[in-house]
Amino acid sequence: MLTLKLFPFLAVLILARPSHDSEAAPQVTALSPGPLEIVDAANEFALELLSATGKSDQNLACSPASTYLALLLAYAGAEGETASELARVLHLTDGSIGDREAALKAAQTLMRPVDETEGNPQLAIANSIWGQSGHPFRSDYLERAGEYLGAAVLSTDFLQDPQGAREAINSWVDSATRGHIPGLLKTDDVSSNTRAVLTNAVWFQAAWDNQFEVRDTRTNPFYCADGKAVSVPTLRGIHAERIMETEGFQMLELSYKRVNNEGARWSMLVLLPREGQSLAKLEETLSPEKLTAWSSRLEEKKVDISLPRFHTTSRFSLRAPLQQMGLKRLFDPTRCDLSGMDGGAGKLFCDEIIQQVDVSVSENGTVAAAATALVMKVGSRVNPPEPKVFNANRPFLYFLKDQASGQLMFCGRVARPAPAAGSAD
Repeated sequence: MLTLKLFPFLAVLILARPSHDSEAAPQVTALSPGPLEIVDAANEFALELLSATGKSDQNLACSPASTYLALLLAYAGAEGETASELARVLHLTDGSIGDREAALKAAQTLMRPVDETEGNPQLAIANSIWGQSGHPFRSDYLERAGEYLGAAVLSTDFLQDPQGAREAINSWVDSATRGHIPGLLKTDDVSSNTRAVLTNAVWFQAAWDNQFEVRDTRTNPFYCADGKAVSVPTLRGIHAERIMETEGFQMLELSYKRVNNEGARWSMLVLLPREGQSLAKLEETLSPEKLTAWSSRLEEKKVDISLPRFHTTSRFSLRAPLQQMGLKRLFDPTRCDLSGMDGGAGKLFCDEIIQQVDVSVSENGTVAAAATALVMKVGSRVNPPEPKVFNANRPFLYFLKDQASGQLMFCGRVARPAPAAGSAD
């Protein structure tokens, strides 16, 4: 039997591929990606964002997919070096050269329709452009964002009532995330200088294919990277799941339920360093190619699973991580070129990018929601083998994925779970 202990781990909600700065850099244009190419590009971006966001000894929940789609809304209206820089950061230049229109058309692959089959994994994605009433937004930009990215165009008045506009955006996000992200934008995030807010929202809910019994949940120690232990509610179960192991880590795939085996295939990958191994070092080795290679080695076995029940909420600015990844002109009021949005009338630049994510993993399954806002301103058996053991009692990474494609949707890190109720920790 394989057993897994609780240490820091990485869990990522991924859309998995099926088995089958230099500022003086020359201007480049986007490739003409097909469905898998755009997913590969989004996954490259996702792991770079994970690396740039936060430290491995801190809990994190982020949605690279939400970030990617929100940035595509800006890319649809960017020109010159700003467009080139966005294309590079979004990995739309890694291949044959094409044009922006082709890249945006391929991005339709990322806008999945809602599966309304009761009992199947549920995913809802929405984009919106909140523009200052009377501002001369170009009709071709709004049409492009609507056609390829499904963006709703909504008029508001940041000039006269910035807080009323903020409340309207927050209400839209709250509705799009089924109440999980109620207050994305804070008072200081918008002002009378704001001219547009480009917004994405993602909501996901799914039940485990093999659910954990509540009666089997125990309060067990979780060993943080600093060696301290906290007592946390821990899901327990011996299930037939797919697992792969190396000398340095284990990777477990937990599948979500599909009614009659129909609809999108989703799963959560949990990457757990071996006891005594560093989660930070494991994160440093991550790449889409390695995740694909590791996934190809997954084999179904009986696994004795221990996994913390966790609820992680993160709200943070993406400005610094994206600048670290090479996205600089978008935030520079003197060099940003978003003239494709308004003909240059407002000299728009991105003042801030805010993301809020909420991920909950329990005995029944997973609920995850994310919202991202780009704030644009002026200026802008006989003897059956023993089950494998997967005991996530140490920091880990997690990924949520759709097994039919390969795009990273949600990812995060559990480094210090909340103590169990009544615990003295």
